[in-house]
Amino acid sequence: MEEKFKILFVCLGNICRSPAAETIMRKVVEDNGYSDKISVSSCGLIDYHEGYPADSRMISAAEKRGYIITHSARKIAVEDFSRYDLIVGMDSKNITRLQGMCPREGMMITKIISVAQFFEKYSDKTYVPDPYYGTEGDFNYALDLLEDACNGILKYVREKRNF
Repeated sequence: MEEKFKILFVCLGNICRSPAAETIMRKVVEDNGYSDKISVSSCGLIDYHEGYPADSRMISAAEKRGYIITHSARKIAVEDFSRYDLIVGMDSKNITRLQGMCPREGMMITKIISVAQFFEKYSDKTYVPDPYYGTEGDFNYALDLLEDACNGILKYVREKRNF
């Protein structure tokens, strides 16, 4: 039996964008019948929020759309670069930091991809803005972008794994 395709979403603190992406992607995977083929997780680049739940404003905005975020924040570990098949950064700063942290052996750096590469409806956008210092509208906009990207990611994984 083929091992699951593992996706890791990464943002700065792992309390807004990446746990929302993880939750949305899990639902997309489940709704499309791929739970036995794809696993999803998230983490942050810093450990400031480690062990804490997602931001309450993101939890609230997500719940209004039917998503239940239960994630506890954690910082990325060097092992994550070999453990995951796809590492999705939320913005260019995340991507740059991930590339700088990535071990140079093998082709692990090619696993690091910007979330923007998976946008379909929002193909003119280049990242998911961090809503942490924003309004309720900023949290909803981040969710709009993440829902779009997660559908694109599923298409990407299905093509990559031929299922």
